Formats: sequence, structure tokens, C-alpha cells
Amino acid sequence: MKRLLQVSVILVLFFLPLSSYSDMRSYVWTYEYMIMEPGRAEIEHYLTVSSQNLKSIKGQSSIEHKLEVEVGMTKHFDFSIYQKFVQLPEKSFQYTGFDLRARFLIGEKNQFLLDPLIYVEYGSNATFSAHKLETKLILAKDIGRFNFVFNPILEIEYEDETEFVFEYAFATRYEFSKLFRAGVEFKGDKDVHYIGFVFSHGKENLWIAAAPTFMFSKNLNSKPEFQFRMILGLGL
Repeated sequence: MKRLLQVSVILVLFFLPLSSYSDMRSYVWTYEYMIMEPGRAEIEHYLTVSSQNLKSIKGQSSIEHKLEVEVGMTKHFDFSIYQKFVQLPEKSFQYTGFDLRARFLIGEKNQFLLDPLIYVEYGSNATFSAHKLETKLILAKDIGRFNFVFNPILEIEYEDETEFVFEYAFATRYEFSKLFRAGVEFKGDKDVHYIGFVFSHGKENLWIAAAPTFMFSKNLNSKPEFQFRMILGLGL
């Protein structure tokens, strides 16, 4: 993990003079009304730490790394590919699969009461034995320096059988300055619910967002009680 962080810092320093625009995020679990500009590209690194027991994180946490390359295709469409890796307790670092993602802006900002965006993602594991199709409707609104966004989510998962999973994410944040934003996120499904306190810093060419996230419902399916996610974005 330490070597990966060193590589990430080197990449940031190497590409920083070339940076001009990126898909700056205010949240880590919730998607906003935005896509990449046509002809622009961005690299993002997702770091997600998950622990089954909040009281005993040491030696019992998994660490997931996702590397994303995102390209703006048109004014209303962008495309991304993710490569995913995981480090489980007392196991070797391994490649776990990929995701392909597309986002479609509907109309223009403030054309409707809520700003809508459609998100579609396909993913598979390293052996192509499991498949996932995820769709989200992003509904967002800016009111002054406040932002509000809601993501109803449908996942269709297939391995030995097909499973439908309904999830949600909701977030709001306040922009304290052009560099710093802070807010709160909620996410969950029919069984568990989480709250996260999110902070983001930076401008379009280089930014970071992070959120410690806690379960506040009963744990019906042995899901992680605590998660921490950090996203680093670098415009090319």
C-alpha cells in the first residue's frame, strides 16, 4: 500500500504541469450533475477501507483501490474505465476486475426543476464469471453555495443466478470557498444505512475528496460497520 501511495504522488507531480480541467467531486459515494468536457481526460484513484467491526479495525480491514480513466466524448456524454484491486487481511494484493461507465447529461443546468443525469455501468470480475449492471438517476440542485443531490440506484447482479438490488445515495454540501467544501452523505439499501461526513478540497485540475462513513442501522447482512473512502482527481 505504501508503494502505491508513493506511485500516486509521483504521478501527480509528473502530470501537474499538464493539468487543465477535471471532473471535480464534492462527494465520494454520491454522483453529481457533471461530466467531463469534450476532449478532456482525467485520472482518478479511489481508496476505500472497509471494516466489519468499528471497534477492532486493526488487522480486520480490507483495502480496495480503483484506478479510473475518464474521457469527455461530447457535451452530454462521457466514458470511463475502472481497474480494481483489493488487499484482504493476511492475503496477497490481487486484481479483482473492471468496470465500464457512461454518463449522459439531460438538457442543460437549471433547465428543469432538478438537474438530471443518467449513469450506466457494467462490471465483471477477473474471470468473467460474475457480471453487474448498475444504473443511477442523478437528480441535483444548486441553491447559492449549497448543493443537494439524490441517486436512486438499481443493480442487476449475475453469477449463478440473477439478483436485483435497490440502493440509494443522498448528499448535501456547502461551498465555503473556491477550494474547500464540506457536507454529509447518506447511502444504503433495504437492510443497512450509512452516514458519512465528507470534505473536498481543490480546483478543477487537482482535487481530493474524503469521507469517514459509519453504519447507523442494524447490521442485518454482516456488512462493514465502518468505511473510509478517499478520491484523488487529476485532470490531464
